[in-house]
Amino acid sequence: MVGTIIGVKPVDFTVKETGEVIQGNRLYVIAEDIDCFGKSCSDIWVGSGTPLEKKLKNELSDPENLIGMEVEFSFKANSKKVAQFDVIKKAE
Repeated sequence: MVGTIIGVKPVDFTVKETGEVIQGNRLYVIAEDIDCFGKSCSDIWVGSGTPLEKKLKNELSDPENLIGMEVEFSFKANSKKVAQFDVIKKAE
């Protein structure tokens, strides 16, 4: 699916029950979707230390750099986990 990043939400919290620290960024992407009247929205999790975070390292240094970026992405079957993510066009 091809879409445009319209929002970035930094995430940093500790799970009370386990003490696990969750860090990363949630990308909000709007895209054309043939199964939708209008456009659809997806959110993509970019966890700290993941290959996707490394791929977007420069842009994540200032998350506003991601706003307007055109990307191509897909999810694993029956999952919200990203299978593929590529930058098509940098934000202007």
